[in-house]
Amino acid sequence: DDQVRDKLTPLWKMSYEDQIEEKKLRMIKKCSIRVIKEIKKKFTSLAKEAKRNPKYCKATEHYDWLTTKGGIEVLDIIPSPTKYGYRNKCEFTFGYRTLTEDNDDKDKEPTRIPSVGCMAGGWSGGVSRPHMCSNMPWEACALSELMETFLKESPIPVYDNRSHVGLWRVMTIRTSRRTKECMVVIQHAPPKGGEAKSQTEDYTDAFQTEKKRLVKLLTSKKLPKVQRPGETSEEDSYYSLKVTSVFFQEYGGLSNPPPEYPVQHAHGKKHLTEILGKCKFRISPGAFFQVNTACAEVLYQIVVDRVKEVTANEKSSLLFDVCCGTGSIGLTCKKQGAVSNVIGVDISQPAIDDANANVELNKLHKSGDIRFIASKAEDVMRGETYEITKEDNKNNKSAVVAVCDPARDGLHPNVVRELRGTEKIQRIVYVSCNPTGSLIPDAVILCQPPTKRYPGLPFKPTYVQPVDMFPHTDHCELVMVFDRLTEEETESSGKDKKDDDKKESKKEEPKKTETKKEDPKKKISKKKK
Repeated sequence: DDQVRDKLTPLWKMSYEDQIEEKKLRMIKKCSIRVIKEIKKKFTSLAKEAKRNPKYCKATEHYDWLTTKGGIEVLDIIPSPTKYGYRNKCEFTFGYRTLTEDNDDKDKEPTRIPSVGCMAGGWSGGVSRPHMCSNMPWEACALSELMETFLKESPIPVYDNRSHVGLWRVMTIRTSRRTKECMVVIQHAPPKGGEAKSQTEDYTDAFQTEKKRLVKLLTSKKLPKVQRPGETSEEDSYYSLKVTSVFFQEYGGLSNPPPEYPVQHAHGKKHLTEILGKCKFRISPGAFFQVNTACAEVLYQIVVDRVKEVTANEKSSLLFDVCCGTGSIGLTCKKQGAVSNVIGVDISQPAIDDANANVELNKLHKSGDIRFIASKAEDVMRGETYEITKEDNKNNKSAVVAVCDPARDGLHPNVVRELRGTEKIQRIVYVSCNPTGSLIPDAVILCQPPTKRYPGLPFKPTYVQPVDMFPHTDHCELVMVFDRLTEEETESSGKDKKDDDKKESKKEEPKKTETKKEDPKKKISKKKK
């Protein structure tokens, strides 16, 4: 059990206060300091290039904010309101679990049963029950037990990721404790066989029967209360919950399918509804949504406040919601009056379908211009900012803010280039789930001196707020605000320092004292004496 905890919730042995302190130090060392270090490297590279090609490249002094003592200030981490059982989405792998009571008998061959759970030790270690992990909700544990009961009687084997033989692959569970809804998605290999050439079994007939049996098992009763090891928390207390949606997903590939890969609806509602702040959100089986609902409310309020700082005194304002997903950030900003217009963009069509449905669900379709577009972000921004510029020429100035909430891989370089090159965008609110990884190269591109590939006035980080979205793990969400520098700020960089250095050198320069030159004839006479 402890090995599973160490792998999935590595900070579980620490007090929550110590976890927060540990994460803040990590944000300073591996995010804030690294951003400054990497940006300074760009200045060094440009200086070397300027020496080699002075006609085509110009050296630039470090911007003043880069040389300020203390660097980029990281604020204290905001703790999660919910610290136990907070995950509203869990993905469990089908495999084989070793019964713990057989582990003590070394001479006896351990019993392995088909199960579903966490694969903390890789395929060789089998699957482990999620019960011992403090971030797993009880309803996910209950569903894993139900599925294990189903597998004991099923004639169809679980999928083997090494031989690619078998059927049952992954179980995804999405829940909302606020609407009392639960969605289950069962991913399986094709009944006639997938990529494995060695598979000769055809499970088509058996699968149809097992499919009906599974749906009935999941939906006929309320989820049972489960026994969990260790301390229990009121935050993860038992309550009445029933499965409201069941989907199946046939997938024959060797890796994982993309989020928009099709699913087959088998029972109940076709979407899950979640309440976050003042908004309701429709969530499809593959759509992205923050995994800690209570903490997401804290995170989104930070975003709203930072947007309002730019838009509060403007007659018209526009929010670019980049990587918008189901539209949760853009619609939250709109609902709270932070912006008058919202343009959300995401490359996933199912996510955009959810976003457009959420406009209607929150009755915002008649209040201003709200559009969600399935496209590349750089293409949308280019056209929309052109329209804004045309309107500004008619004396209808508009404040423009961009909010970015990308996946762990960060933004595509083309998106970052377009954000930087769009002069109308004066502030970027970047929400990162990978602040020690993908945020750093994105921040460097936004803040480095202009180049041919990345033109436009640079930005500077002005606000860094970590939020503990994932208690007991070493992950942390971070909001970094970038404000665009003015031409004066970029041109004056280093000048003040040079002037101060000149003044100091004049103060330290010793006064020259006049010395009388001695007559050479007197020198000779002295030598004779």
